[in-house]
Amino acid sequence: MSRYSYSFEPEDTNNTAAAVYRLAASGGPRVLDLGSGPGVVSGMLATVAGRTVTCADVDTEALAEARAGGVQETMVVDLREPDWPGMLAGREYDVVILADVLEHLIEPGSVLRALRDDKILAPDGLLVVSFPNMAHESIIIQLMTGNFEYTRTGLLDSTHLRFFTRTSMQTLLESNGFLVSATHRTIRSAEQTPHRAHAFEISTELRRVVAQLGAEAETYQYVVECRPSTEAARISLAEQRLTAEHSAHLDTLAENERLTAQLDDLRHRHRQLDEQFRLAQDLVGQERLDALQARETLRRAEQERTQFQAKLKDSQQKVKELQETATRLQTRINKMTNSNTYRAGKMVRYVFRPNEGLRAVKRRRSRSTNRRTTAGAGAGADSSEGRGAPATNVPTTNVPAQFHGLTADPVLRDAYRQACGQDRFHRSDAVKVMFCVSTVDLDAGRGDLYVAVGIGRYLQRHGYQVAYLPAERWAELPPETDVAVAMIPTFDPLTVPDRCRIVAWVRNETDRWREHPHLALFDTVVASSSASVSRLREHYDGPVGLLPLGVDTELFTLPGTEQVRSGAVTTVNSWGRERHLYQCLRGVDITFPFVVFGEKRGLSSYFSRYAGGPTSYFNLPDLYRRALLVLDDLNHTTRPYGNVNSRLLESLAAGALPLTNCRIGLAELGLGELPTYSDAASLGDLIARLTGDPAGTVALAGQLSEVVRERHSFARRAADLHAVIDGLDPQPRRANSRFVGTYPYYLDNPYQQLLMSGLRDVGVRWFPVADAVRVSAAPHLATGRLDSYVLHVHWTDPIVHPATDAQQAAARLAEFQNRIADLRRRGGRLIWTIHNVFPHEWKYPEVEKELARYLAGEADVVHLLCPETVAATAPHYPLPPEKVRIVRHSSYLGVYPDSVSRLAARRRFGYAADHHVLLFFGGIRPYKGVSELLDAFDAAGEQDPRLRLIVAGAPKRLDPRDGLAERCDRDPRITAIFDPVPDEEVQFYFKAADTVVLPYRTVLNSGSFHLAVSFGRPVVAPRVGALTALLDPTYTIGFDPAARDGLTDALLASTELRGRHVELAARAAARSYQFADMARDYAKMVTELFETPHRH
Repeated sequence: MSRYSYSFEPEDTNNTAAAVYRLAASGGPRVLDLGSGPGVVSGMLATVAGRTVTCADVDTEALAEARAGGVQETMVVDLREPDWPGMLAGREYDVVILADVLEHLIEPGSVLRALRDDKILAPDGLLVVSFPNMAHESIIIQLMTGNFEYTRTGLLDSTHLRFFTRTSMQTLLESNGFLVSATHRTIRSAEQTPHRAHAFEISTELRRVVAQLGAEAETYQYVVECRPSTEAARISLAEQRLTAEHSAHLDTLAENERLTAQLDDLRHRHRQLDEQFRLAQDLVGQERLDALQARETLRRAEQERTQFQAKLKDSQQKVKELQETATRLQTRINKMTNSNTYRAGKMVRYVFRPNEGLRAVKRRRSRSTNRRTTAGAGAGADSSEGRGAPATNVPTTNVPAQFHGLTADPVLRDAYRQACGQDRFHRSDAVKVMFCVSTVDLDAGRGDLYVAVGIGRYLQRHGYQVAYLPAERWAELPPETDVAVAMIPTFDPLTVPDRCRIVAWVRNETDRWREHPHLALFDTVVASSSASVSRLREHYDGPVGLLPLGVDTELFTLPGTEQVRSGAVTTVNSWGRERHLYQCLRGVDITFPFVVFGEKRGLSSYFSRYAGGPTSYFNLPDLYRRALLVLDDLNHTTRPYGNVNSRLLESLAAGALPLTNCRIGLAELGLGELPTYSDAASLGDLIARLTGDPAGTVALAGQLSEVVRERHSFARRAADLHAVIDGLDPQPRRANSRFVGTYPYYLDNPYQQLLMSGLRDVGVRWFPVADAVRVSAAPHLATGRLDSYVLHVHWTDPIVHPATDAQQAAARLAEFQNRIADLRRRGGRLIWTIHNVFPHEWKYPEVEKELARYLAGEADVVHLLCPETVAATAPHYPLPPEKVRIVRHSSYLGVYPDSVSRLAARRRFGYAADHHVLLFFGGIRPYKGVSELLDAFDAAGEQDPRLRLIVAGAPKRLDPRDGLAERCDRDPRITAIFDPVPDEEVQFYFKAADTVVLPYRTVLNSGSFHLAVSFGRPVVAPRVGALTALLDPTYTIGFDPAARDGLTDALLASTELRGRHVELAARAAARSYQFADMARDYAKMVTELFETPHRH
C-alpha cells in the first residue's frame, strides 16, 4: 500500500481530500488527476460522481491501487521530465487535479504553463490545487525551538522540494495564467500534527501568542479553485515589476544615505589628519632634541657597562677561588667524620647524653610529617563542575575566618567510597546497571563519578543492582550487565556485550556527543537540557529524553537556623584557560569576604590573595551552608545549551544563592528567578545588591532551594532514570537494526554524511569503522551472524598506504582479505565506492592493483558516481555489470550558509570591482596541480592585470621543495590560506570569486565542482574523468591538462564567463540533483542489497 493511501468522507467540511472531491465534482465530466498517487479522490469521482477519470503518476504500484479503486484509465507520467505533456497530446480535460503535487517539483511553474499552453485543460476548465501551508503554527513553533524536522508525510514530507504559503501559491498561479476563484481551509492545531511534541517545548505565554496569529496560522492545508486567465500573468508580472522598482528605489535611498554618511566621515577624518599633521611638526623638533640627549645617555651607559664587566670578571675569579677552598674543606670534613675516632666520640655522646639523641629523632619525624601534610594539601584535581579533591582544613591567611575548619559527613563519605568499590554484580534476581565513568577514585574530583554514585545509591532503593566501571576497564564490562549508562562521550558502544542495552547521558559536552562516531548504537540518549535534546535529535534517530542533573539532598542539607551567612565563594576551577567568571571578577571591587576554592592552574596572580586551594567534595556542603553567595559559570561548551553545573543545584540545596553567567536552561528547571551576570559590571552590581540585603538574598535562596529539593534531588532523578531504563526495548538496537559501517570516515568531508542521511528513513543506521583491516574486531561483530550488516568501503589508500614497505603492504592486504572473507561467511555484505581508479598518491602500485581487483570481484555492489567510471577502470580491472550501481555525486545546495552578498565577500578580501578573482578551494595535494595553477596564473597575469587568485585549503602529502607557500607570499595578487576553512566561512570564498579553478592533473570525480555550481560560480576544469560530461559551455571552460598553455588560456577566457545568466545556469545544474536525491537513491540501493539473498 502506498504511503499516501487514506480514506475520507465527502461531506467532511474540515478535510482536504473532501474539499478536493467537492470542487472537482462541480466541474465537467472529464477529469485528469496529475500526480494522483493511489487515486483515493479519483476513485470516488469515478464510482460515486460518475466522472471519467484519468490518473497519471510515476509510481506504477500506486496506479495499480487507483485502478483497483475504480479509476477507468491510468498513465505513467513523470512531471520532472520536460516531454511529459506530449503523452497527453490531443486530450482535453474539464477538470485537472494537482493534489499536494506542486511542492514535490523543482519547477512547478512549468507544469502550470503546460496545462494552459498545451490545452490539456479546457479554456473554461477548472484547476483544483491543494498544498500544505508553511505558515501553519506547528512550523512556527518548530522554528521558535530551533527545529525543522522532516517526516514521512505531512507539512514537512521528506520529499518536499518547495514550500508555499497562501500568498506565494497565489503568486505562482497568477504568474502562470490562473486566477483563484475559491479557497478552502483545512484547520489543525499544532497538537494535531506529527510535530506535536514541540508545542510543549515553549512557554504557555508563547503558545498563547502563536494561537492568536489568526487564520493563516490555523490553516494546515489549502485547497484552491482556479481558472485559466490571459490577464492573470500580465497582472502578476506588473505587480512583480512594481515591487522590484520599489525595492530598487529603497535601495537607492539607502545607498544615498550611506554615501552621505561616508562623506561626512571623510570630512571629519580630513580635519583630524590636518590637526595630527600640525602636532607631528611640533613633535619632530622635540624628538630631535630628545635624540641628542639619548645619544649622550647611551654613551654614559656604555662607559658604565665597561666598568661593570671589569668588576664582574674580578668577582667571578673570587667566586672560583672560594669554591676551590670549600671543596678542600669538605674533603677534610668527610675524612674526619669517617674516622674511627669521630664514630667512637658520637657513641659516647648518645650514651652519656641520651636526651639529645631523642630530640634529634623527634626532629626527623616532625620533618617527615610536615612533608606528608604539605603533599596532601596540594593534591587532587577538580572537575569542570567544581568538585574538590582531598585537602587539609588548615586555615590560611587567604581564607576568611568564617570558612575555616570545614567538616564532612563521615557516614556519607564512607558510603560513597564503599559504592565506588562495586565493580561486579552478585545477585541474579535484579536488573544490573553499570555506570561507565571516568574513574572510581573519589579523590580525583571528577563530576561524572559523584553524580553516578549519588544516583546509583537511590537506584538501589528501586531494586537495581548497581556497579561502577572506570574508563580503563570499559572493555571488561561483565557479560551479565543489563544496562550500561555512559557518563562521558569517550565511551565506545562497540565494547558492550550483545545483550546489554546502552544509555548515553549527555550531561555536558553536547557537541562531542553529537559527533560521536557510534551514536547510532546507543539504545537511548538522555540530556540535561532541552537545547541539548533538540540538538541531539538532529543526529540520532532513536528516543532522546530530558534528564537534568540532580543533587544529593542527604549530603547537601540546609544549616540550622542559627547559622549566619556572609561573603561569597567560588569552586570554579582554573585549568589553564581563564574562565569567564574570573575575567568578570577582574572588574569587580572585592570589598566583601571572598575565597576561591579549587584548582588554580593558570589562575591569574591577581586572585592569589583569595586562593584557598583545593577542598574535598564532601566539604562542599559545609562550605555552601556558610556562604551567602556562590559564584558559578558555564564554560564555552555548556553555555550554548544551558547545561547547568551541579554546583548550582548543590549550593541551592545547602541554602546559598548561586550567581551564574547563562540564563539558558534555568526556566525549565524552575529556576528562572536565579540572578545571572554577563560582564564585570553586571556581576559587580549583583554582588553589591545581594550582599547589601542579606535577608532578601537568603529568602530568595530559600525559595529556590525548595524547588531544587523537590524537583532535582537524586531520589527524584533516580526515579526518572528508572523510567528511562524501564522504557528500553528488551533487545538492544544493535540486535534489531540493520547497520552500515563506513570506512574510512572523514569528518571534514560532508559527502559521506549527506550520502547516508537517507538511511534513517528506511530503518538503517550507520557508524564509522575505525580500521577496515579489523572490521570484525568489535565484540558485537566478532562472532555470530552478520546478516544485518553492510561494510561500505570508500577510499582504499588507508588500507595499504600506512605500510612501511612492500612486504608489509602485502601483509595488510592479506589481513584485510581474511577479514572480508570472515565477514562474508557470516552473512555480511560489501559495498565498494570507486572514487578514483587508484589512490592518487599510491606507494605500492602492484598491491593497490590487486586490492582493486579483489574488491571488484568480492563486493556485492560496486557503487559508481558516474557512468564514465566503467571505461576508466576497464584497462586495469573489469567491473561485473550486474554489480554496478550508479548514485551520482549531488550538489551542496543548502549544506553551507549562502547569505552573504558578493560585495560584502569581496570587501572582506579587499578586492576592487574590476578585479577578476580566481579561486582554488579544497585540500592541496600533488595531483590537484596547484603548482601548475601558479605557473598559469603568472603567465595569464602578464596579459590581464585584473586577475587575482585565492588559494584556500590545507596542504596534504606535499613535497616541501614545491615551495607553494613561498611563491604565494611573494605575489601580492595571491591570497593564500593554508588551513581548513570552517563551514560558516565557505560562502565568503565562493561569493568573492568570479571563477572557481580545478587545475587537476588527473581526476575521476570532483566534489569541488559540485560545490562551485552550488554557489552559482562558473568553473574552469580539465577534460578528464567524469568532469568531461559536466562541462556545459554556459558556465564552464574545459582545458587539456597535457597542453602547454591550456590552463593559461582557460584562465584568460574565464574573464568573459560572467553575468547573471551564468550564475543562474550553474545554480540550475546544482538544483537538478541535490543531496536529498542522492540520499534517497543510496538508501534505495542499500535496502535492495539487504533484501537480496546473500551470495555465500
